[in-house]
Amino acid sequence: MNENNKSKEQQLEELMELHQRITELQKLEIERELAEKKLRKIEDKIHKMFNKAKEVVTIIQDRQIKYVNPFVAELIGYTPEELIGASFAHYIHPDELPRLAKYYLQRIAGEDVPNVYTTVIKHKDGSDVPIEIKASVIQYQGRLADFAIVRKVAESYNT
Repeated sequence: MNENNKSKEQQLEELMELHQRITELQKLEIERELAEKKLRKIEDKIHKMFNKAKEVVTIIQDRQIKYVNPFVAELIGYTPEELIGASFAHYIHPDELPRLAKYYLQRIAGEDVPNVYTTVIKHKDGSDVPIEIKASVIQYQGRLADFAIVRKVAESYNT
């Protein structure tokens, strides 16, 4: 039925329905904005906790370091700002890279891989740093990511 054939009552009813739908959409938008604000507050609290940790906390997504806490500077000499956005592969000992890259890809794909393992990473000064990694998959900014806690282990570790 075209607009000319509709009665004023029908047009008024449609207008009221549209107004009600717009009001519902506005409410949903407000709820979404409030939920995002709450999520940002929670993320801020989590980051503040991670920033105080005495182990390295990192999030890797798409093979890039998306988050790392300040303790990383004590472990390998780089600041978080130097690492964010870089490929994690750049900091892994070359002998260990194939194994760790495989673990990363398998973990993100949902396959069963070790959650705790030792390896060697490179310090900013070029020296080897033996570490233990505890890793798991998380949702980060709506997508899968590798969440890892890293700590230094005994100097005698060999690759």
